[in-house]
Amino acid sequence: MSKQLATQYTNEFLNLAKQIANEQPERAARYVEICRKIATAFNIRLSKRKREFCKQCNAYLTPKCATYRLLKIRGRTCLFVKCAKCRTIKKIILK
Repeated sequence: MSKQLATQYTNEFLNLAKQIANEQPERAARYVEICRKIATAFNIRLSKRKREFCKQCNAYLTPKCATYRLLKIRGRTCLFVKCAKCRTIKKIILK
């Protein structure tokens, strides 16, 4: 398998996880897990797409299963995302 094909597979798995995240969260978590395994095996960066899932439990983060907060810290706008499944907090700097 080439790196381009692996990149396509990772995008497809994340799109599938996004589609079924509300109805079947376990299957969406499995798709995220497979995507992460492919990305690590072929040294592919998920860049902006890594914001879409929890790093600890592989849950796909939708408004149903996550809490979002915007805060300003030292002049920077930060987005804090809290996973409802494992309670992990992720900090994303926006500006």
